[in-house]
Amino acid sequence: MRGGIAILVALWLLAACETVEVGPGPAPRPSEAPEPPAEVLDPGDAPCETLSREACLHSVVCTLAAPAGRASSRYVCRPAAGNCEVGLRQLREDQDRCDARTGCSWRDASCYCACRGSGRTAVEDGPEAEPCDCDCAGGPPPGCTPRG
Repeated sequence: MRGGIAILVALWLLAACETVEVGPGPAPRPSEAPEPPAEVLDPGDAPCETLSREACLHSVVCTLAAPAGRASSRYVCRPAAGNCEVGLRQLREDQDRCDARTGCSWRDASCYCACRGSGRTAVEDGPEAEPCDCDCAGGPPPGCTPRG
């Protein structure tokens, strides 16, 4: 009889256990799929003339410059020059680094619109630029500039 009780206890314990599966689980349904991580835009050391406006703003070797004179939708992505440009991106995240450099200060954008189609370099805006409308465009982008 003890053997019968032991078998009953073992069967009861086995019945109480959950099934464990090893290996990849089922694919999540589209509504449950996790958001893909945001792509970090890093143009590396790509030639400046091959970069879109957004890629140029993210570059540490290039600088996005506003057209000289009047506001225009055409910008120039040129090699970074001087203490206030080389090694800095034209992003708010680099403002403290800019302000810490001797003779440099951060300049906020002035009538600069990052929306797709509101400006361009030699390269058209890509999907990284948000589609939106701007009331003002054609001005200088943000960046680190010499004090003066």
